[in-house]
Amino acid sequence: LLKAIPHLPIERFSGIHIIGDGPLRSDCEDVADSVQIPVKIHGFLSRNRVAEVMKKCHFVILPSKSEGFPKVIAEGANFGCIPIVSNVSALDQYIEPGVNGFLLMPSRLKNGLLNSDILDIINSPNLEKVAANAYRMAANFTFDYYHLRIQNELISETL
Repeated sequence: LLKAIPHLPIERFSGIHIIGDGPLRSDCEDVADSVQIPVKIHGFLSRNRVAEVMKKCHFVILPSKSEGFPKVIAEGANFGCIPIVSNVSALDQYIEPGVNGFLLMPSRLKNGLLNSDILDIINSPNLEKVAANAYRMAANFTFDYYHLRIQNELISETL
């Protein structure tokens, strides 16, 4: 993502927040210092601080090589963030491209996120509708929803 920034219309971005830590953090900090968009690398944050950051954001981007269903996608969608995720594991069973988020092909991510992928997404029509659909999708990942499914699909089946 950071390497794609110099090729993007920077006037469309107010800033980028990176949450988490790992072996690539120092590389990210180096690249972040060289781009024109403000980049805040937060490192690990408490759940409350993650929520504060997500309230400010429009997208949650998770390019990865493997995932289950990371709860950060549903958490971000709950705050109105449009998911942009790698098409790995079962994510394509939840994210419908252009409807409630966007999928990135892992084969295209080998050398980093492509600026053309980001441009296509930020220029997509109806981003407000995509965000609203993502918000509705997030309701499927609440404790109440899981509890209701357990009650209806497991407990009532055995009675």
